[in-house]
Amino acid sequence: MMTRSDIPVRSVRSRISVVLGILFLSASSAIAEELPPVRFGTEVVPVLTRLGCNSGGCHGKATGQNGFRLSLLGFEPEFDYEAIVRESRGRRLFPAAAEQSLLLLKGTAQMPHGGGKRLDAGSEDYQILLQWIREGASPPRSDDPQLERIELTPAEQILSPDTKLQLTVRAWFSDGTSRDVTRQSVYQTNEPDIATVDLNGCVTTGSKPGLVAVMARFGEKIETFQAALPFVRDTEHALVVAEKLNALEQTLGDAAIDRLLLQQWRRLGIVPSGLADDTAFLRRVSIDICGTLPTVDEINAYVSDNRPDKRQRLIDRLLDRSEYASYFSLKWGDILQNRGAGYSTSQQRAGTTLFSAWIRDSLANNKPYDQSVSEILTASGSQSENPPTLWYRTVRKSPE
Repeated sequence: MMTRSDIPVRSVRSRISVVLGILFLSASSAIAEELPPVRFGTEVVPVLTRLGCNSGGCHGKATGQNGFRLSLLGFEPEFDYEAIVRESRGRRLFPAAAEQSLLLLKGTAQMPHGGGKRLDAGSEDYQILLQWIREGASPPRSDDPQLERIELTPAEQILSPDTKLQLTVRAWFSDGTSRDVTRQSVYQTNEPDIATVDLNGCVTTGSKPGLVAVMARFGEKIETFQAALPFVRDTEHALVVAEKLNALEQTLGDAAIDRLLLQQWRRLGIVPSGLADDTAFLRRVSIDICGTLPTVDEINAYVSDNRPDKRQRLIDRLLDRSEYASYFSLKWGDILQNRGAGYSTSQQRAGTTLFSAWIRDSLANNKPYDQSVSEILTASGSQSENPPTLWYRTVRKSPE
């Protein structure tokens, strides 16, 4: 009979290796079973949005890009799934060897891609897409947890110049779960001269003071971070400003707008300018409303007017003047791009004058803005009979 000492060492090692291999595979399978599957609507689509794939300048525009079209900013996940998984005979995904999927090869620039390199192989975004493909590229389902809200922290803060602050975004879903989506969110600042924000939500301030807001978007949910960089940099000056604002607070009424302004003045460390005198107010409001300076007679008449509501009366008179409609029609003409190839009369397209007159008449008749917008957006017919039709003919030819 063979004793334990007679068993070859190599055979024992082989058996141990087999047993350990089985245990490792079992443990790996158990862990894989515990991990939730990658969901298309709440994980894959946000990655595509973050990478800019479904933006208006790429595959998200109305005509798509190079034969591949996605819904703008991922608002139609079902459409996007069909485009990625089934369109073009399903050539964009290769579940048998997920790393060789066209979606990943082009995104990592391992194959020629008009949009250039969008992600690094091995990055967190890459791993989400890779895992989704390996799992069989499951479609969005009606019983999938839906995104309910996101939380951006901090919500607001007073920052110093030349500092960094990391934002955190957390998403909450209909099944009661939540997860950190900081690295899957899209960020944008409204004042890059004051503060910038990088791809991962890190805010960096510069030396310029002021107010800045950073938008964070995940899926269809948006939150904002509000920051202030005070104009006051030294403690002594800050105390002086605080004393003046405390004194000003005693003179303010209960109007909500006054309280909000006071709050912003405190955050910025500034004291508002004093009330303008009569001549300064008359000059400013005349230029702002009519684009003209007041005459000598108008100045004398206004200064000698002792009625307490004379400023409101002045504004009403200026709004009734024809100069107001003419001046503001120029402003709205710029906004609505009512011009030809150039600004000279010979280069104006047919209908430009008609549309300009329509804008001026709308202002002169005190037409509500919502009505004007509705008439512009729904305009149809001949420009000679309905001048707002010119607006659509202008913007439809504008570049994306």
